[in-house]
Amino acid sequence: MNVELLRVDVELLRVNVELLKVNVELLRVEVELLKVKVELLKVKVELLRVNVELLRVNVELLRVNVELLRVNVELLRVDVELLRVKVELLRLNLQVLTPNSSFSIPKSIRI
Repeated sequence: MNVELLRVDVELLRVNVELLKVNVELLRVEVELLKVKVELLKVKVELLRVNVELLRVNVELLRVNVELLRVNVELLRVDVELLRVKVELLRLNLQVLTPNSSFSIPKSIRI
């Protein structure tokens, strides 16, 4: 009986050794997986840095765009003024070309 127990104990020890080997291999794989995860995190951090830089550039482009819009508004104001002058000139032209009109230069155009 004692011998049989010893055999079972030896077999259990062998199984335990095999389990330990498998556990060691699992730990090695987990370590490799963690290394890959660390590399992935490094790449993500770099992507975030690039994204932040792109956002900074975007903000600067938006500032330039706002300034261009301001210039555009000013140009439109000048266009409006030019159109007003053109209307006045057309009125003058009409007065000159219309017979029997009492021609007089508007005050806004007099020099």
